[in-house]
Amino acid sequence: MDQPSYSRSRGVFAGLTLGGATLRADRDANERFYGERLDSREIVLDGETGNAVPHAATRLRQSLDTLLADADDESK
Repeated sequence: MDQPSYSRSRGVFAGLTLGGATLRADRDANERFYGERLDSREIVLDGETGNAVPHAATRLRQSLDTLLADADDESK
């Protein structure tokens, strides 16, 4: 059961929460992974990965291409 209440006060109330997270690029890890120093924007938004595509990324892309092709064939 809700209990209605009434209060009378003077002054100002402000509810404020300071909390958050930041996302930062690990440029050293990007350089180790891609073999050259790349900016996060180049990797994520522009799709630039330089000349060196990591072996793991190549295998993943091939697997995904195969799965998508199989799914496309099944839908026809």
